[in-house]
Amino acid sequence: MAESASSLNDTTQHLARALHSLFHGESPEERRAADKWLQRLQRESAGWNVADSILQGTALPADASLDDPATQEALFFGAQTLHIKICYDFQELTPEMVTALRGMVQQYIERWGLQPGKTVPRNILKKLASAVAVFALQTNWQDVLGYIESLMGRATGDSLGLVCRVVLELMQALPEQRRRRRIAVSPEVRDQFHSYLCSVASRCLGMLEQIARAAPPTMAEVHKQVLVTLQGWISNCNINPEALATHALFLSTFDALANDATARGDGRVAGLE
Repeated sequence: MAESASSLNDTTQHLARALHSLFHGESPEERRAADKWLQRLQRESAGWNVADSILQGTALPADASLDDPATQEALFFGAQTLHIKICYDFQELTPEMVTALRGMVQQYIERWGLQPGKTVPRNILKKLASAVAVFALQTNWQDVLGYIESLMGRATGDSLGLVCRVVLELMQALPEQRRRRRIAVSPEVRDQFHSYLCSVASRCLGMLEQIARAAPPTMAEVHKQVLVTLQGWISNCNINPEALATHALFLSTFDALANDATARGDGRVAGLE
């Protein structure tokens, strides 16, 4: 992951031009050339440092804002690159780098997902959550749910919506990434991580119930994502759906969605019709 400061600076300057050409190029040839260069960068070892410089904010303008499309494009590329590197190039890292990376992936999602007064676009948040989840798979992180529970502890007052979004994306990503067969991880580690997820499934249900109770009916998107996340854990851990039918999680979530439909006056549950 080591790279000289001047080399990294040259790369980030070229990166800004390539991203602009990819999304705003005037010709198909310009966009294809930019895409080819960006994909090559993601495959190179320099991709680790590029992703870090973007997600740490050092490769962004000093006045970068989540409202700026150029910032959003750069952040998505950084999150996508990080996810790709952890999926396919994890063997490039030394044990010391792996240890450092655990703290870094947490820092990235907290920096951009929990920024007061700002809502990061979901495609960026989802990639960051996927990067955390695939890191957990690669390292068989046996307390990743404990980390997510610690984030849930921050869900108070004005931060409730932001925290719920981050927590739900992380919880949804864990079984999704575990099932992805193209990730370069041994079958033994994949099976061990699957066993871990199944062992904490009851804690997952408890956290989803906590979110469903804490989020008011007006947060219909949160309640819908609770159900989507639950579906992933049911299929991953073979949770008995009959036992869930009377679970407080189901009842509180459907009540909230029904209240939202009533408030809108159309009698339909948003996203489920």
